[in-house]
Amino acid sequence: MIFDPPLESIYKHDEVVKATFPVFVKHLNNAAISLRENIALERWKEIEKISHKAKGSAGSYGYPDLVTILNIMENEARLQKRPELLLKRLENLEIYIRRISASSQ
Repeated sequence: MIFDPPLESIYKHDEVVKATFPVFVKHLNNAAISLRENIALERWKEIEKISHKAKGSAGSYGYPDLVTILNIMENEARLQKRPELLLKRLENLEIYIRRISASSQ
């Protein structure tokens, strides 16, 4: 297994980010679960909506790489790209979520 180091927010010293970090991580985990379910069912609008909302949260919490992944997922859902492409993006997203969770702000 490859070691993925913790990923800290660019706002890691912000008191609001620190205080609400557990809620943010829970939101990301729930979004990943919902994305997986909706990708399997090819619910493009739901995938687009979930990706958009999570992208906003990722930006607010200072994770620009996560914003990039979610933006791509949102656009691919809008264009109704193949589900296997979205599953690959989701795998990357889940790695980022694990790294963020490991940082334990």
